[in-house]
Amino acid sequence: MAEKNRVVRIFSGEVETGSAAAFGLAMARRGDGGRGAVVRFLRPQTSGEAGSAVELGIEVYPCDLGSGGKSSAEKGWRTALDLLEARGHDLLVLDGLLDAVEAGFIPLADVETAVFEAGFPVELVLTGHRAPVELVKRADAVVEMLDIKH
Repeated sequence: MAEKNRVVRIFSGEVETGSAAAFGLAMARRGDGGRGAVVRFLRPQTSGEAGSAVELGIEVYPCDLGSGGKSSAEKGWRTALDLLEARGHDLLVLDGLLDAVEAGFIPLADVETAVFEAGFPVELVLTGHRAPVELVKRADAVVEMLDIKH
């Protein structure tokens, strides 16, 4: 069972604002003196929010899409597990992890174990287009981004 101080948030939806919202949380945490990191799964190496986060001292770990989707996702997952094991952050954004799970690159059972079973306090933010119901049921907060007018 997850430790009481662990918070798991999911930002999902068909629009690209989940990543921006997750980066916003990391920036706010940094402004409050916390330490956050972002692991980007199946995302471009560079983006406006990633560049701004790095300038603020937030660690951003891009996974090279050029190496292929599955190997990129696996590299990101290893990075995320290493960061969780190191316990050096109070916020960890796993940007695009839900897409890597949906594509079959990262097993859902592995994500459930890492996200909900590790026994130390950390805030985790998972983003992607669709969240598996198994994660939604166990998360502390779930936000689905909706494009009403574009």
